[in-house]
Amino acid sequence: MRNLKLTIRKNEDLKEELEQQKKALKQAESEKDKAANRADEIKEQLEAKVNEEEIKQAGLQSELDEKQKQIEQLEAKLKQQEEALKRAEAQSTNQPTSVTVKPQNIDGPTGAREQNELGDKFYYAKNYEQAVYWYRKSAEQGLAEAQNNLGYMYNEGLGVRQDYAEAVR
Repeated sequence: MRNLKLTIRKNEDLKEELEQQKKALKQAESEKDKAANRADEIKEQLEAKVNEEEIKQAGLQSELDEKQKQIEQLEAKLKQQEEALKRAEAQSTNQPTSVTVKPQNIDGPTGAREQNELGDKFYYAKNYEQAVYWYRKSAEQGLAEAQNNLGYMYNEGLGVRQDYAEAVR
């Protein structure tokens, strides 16, 4: 009988230990679920941040692409201007290197187009002060080509002090 009581007591102890282990297992599973939920939240937050960064990078990439296009356009324009300058220099070798005609000593042409053309002749002769004088006279009459030429002279500082503000005026 005593053995039976001991066996029953051992069974009860084992049942109690089993219940405690079940409780511990449930608590561990609960903590595991909480940790998994927290991990999912963190994962979602990280994915959202990655998406934001990808969107930012895409925006920066398109901005970079746009700037690259602008650079290419400016380089093409610069190349055209360099070619025009080479042609002008080639033409100027056939022109006299100095022109002695002073605008204040002659009446000169009265039409804006003729004044601009005279400015071109002085420009190719590398007499930039006279070129500026005739471009200005023509530009004052509203000839767009002369206004552009005068702006170029100010931009490059040819025949006048370099003045970017005056160049775009």
